[in-house]
Amino acid sequence: MWRWLVRLPNKRMELTRRVRAVALSIVTRHDTHALLYSLKIRASAVGCIDMIAPVQVMMLRTSLDDFPQYSLPHPFTIRWYQAGDEQHWLAMKARSDHFHHADLTYYQNTYGAHAHLLPQRQAFLCDSAAQPIGTTTAWFEDFAGQDYGKVNWVFIVPEAQGQGLAKPLLSVIGQRLRLLGHTRALLYTLATRLPAIHLYQHFGFVPCVRHPADVQAWDEINQHLRVPFRANEVIEMTTTVC
Repeated sequence: MWRWLVRLPNKRMELTRRVRAVALSIVTRHDTHALLYSLKIRASAVGCIDMIAPVQVMMLRTSLDDFPQYSLPHPFTIRWYQAGDEQHWLAMKARSDHFHHADLTYYQNTYGAHAHLLPQRQAFLCDSAAQPIGTTTAWFEDFAGQDYGKVNWVFIVPEAQGQGLAKPLLSVIGQRLRLLGHTRALLYTLATRLPAIHLYQHFGFVPCVRHPADVQAWDEINQHLRVPFRANEVIEMTTTVC
C-alpha cells in the first residue's frame, strides 16, 4: 500500500532520498489517515496547486530571533481583540477562505477555552475607517512535547490584498509571540495555498515532515516554489526539534 511513497516519479524539484528514508522509517502500520493524503496533484492556472482534496502541511520556525519586521503602510492600523470581534473574524474568514468553513461554534472551540487571552493575542488589521480587513492570532500549541507559539489563521479580505499588508501583519504577530515568551513557532496551511507558503518561507518557516504523506505533499509544493526548500532545511519528525 506504500508503493506511491517508494516509487514517486522523478521530478524537477524534490526532497532528497534522506527525507524519504526518514518517512519510510515511520511507516510501521497501515495508516489509513496518511493514505488519504496520497493525492494526485497538478499545477493549476491560478498559481496554486489544485488537489482532489486540500492537504494540510505544517511549517516550523525553530527560533523567533531575527524575525523579519515590516512597517504597516499608512493609513492602516493594528488593534487587538475587543468584545464582539468574533463576528468580524467570521465575516472576514468567510470572504477570504474558500477551503474551510467556520462558524461561531468553530471559533469558540478554537479560542473559547482561553478567551481571556484574546485581547493580547488576536490582532486585527484595520483600514482608514477603523474597519477590520484582516486578522491573525498569536496562539500556542504543544507539539511533540514542546511548547510552540502558533501563527493561527492569517487572512486579509480580497479587496485589501495586494497592498503589502501580509508581511506587516505577520511581523506584528511574530513580535507579539516573542513578547509573550515564545521562542519558536509553528503554523499549519494547505498545500493549495502557494502564496501563503511563499510568505511563510520568506519569514523563515520550513517544512516539518510528520508522516509519509508530508513527503509527497512537499515534493509537489517544491516544484512550484520560486526558491524550493533544500533537503537540509526540512525538519523531520524523528529529530529532537520536531
